[in-house]
Amino acid sequence: RGIFEFNFCYQNTLWHSIPAMRKIMNRVLGIDFGEKFVGLAISDPARKYSLPLEVISTSVTFPHVRNLITLEEISTVVIGLALTPSGHETNITKAARRLADRLTKLGVKIVFENEELSTFAAKRSQQGITSAKFDDHLAASIILQQYLNRNIEEHSPESIL
Repeated sequence: RGIFEFNFCYQNTLWHSIPAMRKIMNRVLGIDFGEKFVGLAISDPARKYSLPLEVISTSVTFPHVRNLITLEEISTVVIGLALTPSGHETNITKAARRLADRLTKLGVKIVFENEELSTFAAKRSQQGITSAKFDDHLAASIILQQYLNRNIEEHSPESIL
């Protein structure tokens, strides 16, 4: 549902009407990898803003993300890494790294982002809503926005043209 709504919003924009600009300004996908669910977020074409996209089952993550990479011209995937308070990797972190290894073979750039407190911030933003499933795409959006904020100068239209 989410990807189709998102496509509809952008199909008539200036970015989609200029093929050369679309090639320069590929989108970034954010992933909040969880035990049961995976939250996805996508950048706007200018790579300034992160937009929550959808929540999917962990079991279909790779084929779904592979399709998104093609459909939305994703060039970079930002994956949130959850570490223990002592800095050690968890089973979820190891699964996220395995996903990254598979995605690398598709030719996309993989970036790992510290996801500390992203789920907490997502839950806090949904005051009064109690479904954990719906926090994941918001957490992915927070993770992606952290990355975009650090890299905004590198991808701004003025620095490309």
